[in-house]
Amino acid sequence: MAAQTKQEFADSVMKSLTFLNCDYIEGMDETAVADLILTPGQGRFYILQWLLTRYNPKLSCMLNTTQDHVMVKNDSALQRLVTAASSMCLCKPDDTDLIKGEVPLAKQMRFINKLLQLVCNREKRFSQDASELPTCSQLNNYMDAVVGQDGFLYMLEDSIDLLPRDIRTEVERDWARRGWDKDLRVPPVPKVDELLTRSQDLSIELEKHNLILTRLKDEISAQSESCHAEVLGLSQVLSRALRDLNQMCRGFSQCYQTSMDQWCQRPPPQLSQLGPAFHRVHGQLARFTKLLEDLGAVRQLNSDLTRHVQAESDLASLGHGGSGESKPGAAENFESCLTILEEALHRSATESTSRPPLLTL
Repeated sequence: MAAQTKQEFADSVMKSLTFLNCDYIEGMDETAVADLILTPGQGRFYILQWLLTRYNPKLSCMLNTTQDHVMVKNDSALQRLVTAASSMCLCKPDDTDLIKGEVPLAKQMRFINKLLQLVCNREKRFSQDASELPTCSQLNNYMDAVVGQDGFLYMLEDSIDLLPRDIRTEVERDWARRGWDKDLRVPPVPKVDELLTRSQDLSIELEKHNLILTRLKDEISAQSESCHAEVLGLSQVLSRALRDLNQMCRGFSQCYQTSMDQWCQRPPPQLSQLGPAFHRVHGQLARFTKLLEDLGAVRQLNSDLTRHVQAESDLASLGHGGSGESKPGAAENFESCLTILEEALHRSATESTSRPPLLTL
């Protein structure tokens, strides 16, 4: 249910108190009545006291205290009011703050609405005419509808079934395997020896499961202790990475604020009449520069190819000794070199024998 607004609450309270002919709201509007009943004070105390005595006139002797003037200072009167409200299941026996009006507004509104509903329903019930009361046939039809509801007669049975519905089918199936007739409504009496045996088996099974559970807890605790150091190291690495990321974000923010923000907020520049001309010149210059770079690349490639072809031709000439016409020339050059070498050796030997010795013994 959606929360009730204060204006809706004021309208409802005003309508209910007007129906009950409350003397405390004469000459007041809805807002004033809502403020009076929701604000802690003597007015709220008197209205609550009047509503409780209107619901049960026997409470008037307990609640009417002519010698009390201020609710807050009179703890006994407040406690009697709390006792009366708790007897109507409107609050707890120690919920004095609710009666004082020192609780949240939503809780106060719920309390006042419940109290007004109870009082108004009682007044409507006792103020009905004889023609408005239900007839005997209507009451009989109502009782027939109540008795015809599912499970109503089951509540009046003298015996009760202790089996929950979720395990009833399984238990009855087990009884059927033992030869029990379901129509007898009385299961066979189990033997004491069988019960003792089954209880012992169940105890052993529980001990096994408890042992498995204990081992599992030990393994989990050991794994958690072994992984604690690894988790601690990973958390430290993650913390360091997050600190570095935070510093980078701060550096970028500072750089943006000092160097980039002033340019980002400016409007785009407006070009003059020379702007398109400079733009075309810049484009032509870029294309010409690219053309020169391509020509330089072609020149370099041509030079590399020329050197490569020259090197291959030199290697071919050295490897094959040239053509058939150049072989005699090479032999003649080789023979002349040998002749010059022989003459040089002969001259050096002649000079060494014809020269007199420098030292004599």
